[in-house]
Amino acid sequence: MNVYETDPEFVERVNYFISEEVKKEPGQELDDATRYLAVLAALVGCQGA
Repeated sequence: MNVYETDPEFVERVNYFISEEVKKEPGQELDDATRYLAVLAALVGCQGA
């Protein structure tokens, strides 16, 4: 099942949320290295890496 084909509107909203709302929230910006470490830590913590 390809979510891009079955629900393109959902994919569009999730991508906007991730790339705009979360990443660019005023006062909450992280430098690239810190953001990558946070993502890696979350993936390792949930055994998703």
